Amino acid sequence: MLFTSFSGSLVSRIPGAVHGAETLASLPLIAYDEELPLIRALWASMFQRAPEMQATFTIPDLRIIRDLVCDGHGWTVLPDYHCDNDLKSGRLISVTPADLAPTNHLYLVWNKRTANNSRTAYVRDYILKTFPR
Repeated sequence: MLFTSFSGSLVSRIPGAVHGAETLASLPLIAYDEELPLIRALWASMFQRAPEMQATFTIPDLRIIRDLVCDGHGWTVLPDYHCDNDLKSGRLISVTPADLAPTNHLYLVWNKRTANNSRTAYVRDYILKTFPR
């Protein structure tokens, strides 16, 4: 799932408890790239339209983005595996309702000719065990 992530210090600067499109668009946005791939998916899910904004910062590293958001420099959209611990600790806050959070699907494919190769089978089985359907 993808979550809209804020630091507590940034949320305290937002007037009231309204986290609508206009409020989010008025705050500094930190994005992975200029096309806003993660932000675009969540924005469309939450507001039924494409985002009409540019990122304040564009940084192609989700770990750096998470750290900047935790330090209060802006907001972003992060996959749950990048922000779970910070959400649990309260270092980050999500305004994304869980039922609106889009999911990213990963597809595991392999060449039929190498499917019986022990290394390929090991990796395939490990991934399938780690990420059950």
